[in-house]
Amino acid sequence: MKTLLAPCGFDCALCPSYLATVSGDPAELRRVWERWDPATRPETPDEVRCTGCLSDGPRLPFCESCALRRTRGTDPERPGARQGRTS
Repeated sequence: MKTLLAPCGFDCALCPSYLATVSGDPAELRRVWERWDPATRPETPDEVRCTGCLSDGPRLPFCESCALRRTRGTDPERPGARQGRTS
């Protein structure tokens, strides 16, 4: 299985939002959204779309604003500096 390490060490390839997004199945995105805690759930299922922390595509709102992603995402010495990096 491919590992997509984010600068924080999280493996995006195990994230339900990532998996639902790459599946291309809108019903799966809705299921992920419905399981989200209502206190922190994005407004629409479309907002749980994520193609990985360091991708150029959509990201979860908290990943988009992550300081680690912004400061470490381009440093080749940091974990997950390159999208698709395997461990």
